[in-house]
Amino acid sequence: MKLILVITLFSNFLFADKFVTILSRCKTCHGRNFEKSAFNTSKIVKDLTSEEIFISLRGYKSRSKSGRMHKIMESQVQNISMDDLKLLSTKIN
Repeated sequence: MKLILVITLFSNFLFADKFVTILSRCKTCHGRNFEKSAFNTSKIVKDLTSEEIFISLRGYKSRSKSGRMHKIMESQVQNISMDDLKLLSTKIN
């Protein structure tokens, strides 16, 4: 029982840490509270719904979304699973 508790707590820690790292990369261009238009070209992320964020991230991952900065965004999401992108979109908003 104690082992299960330790594994659960450790996995939650790793999970949270993963998103802290990813979100810190996002905030570099989109602002601390996602209040900036990255490179004056993107939508302001804090004004988007979680679903809109997920749709955009999914489009960058599948390389079907175009735009001025799509190459940067494609490289940011390629190593993130679709499930994690879905969770990430809820953490941003």
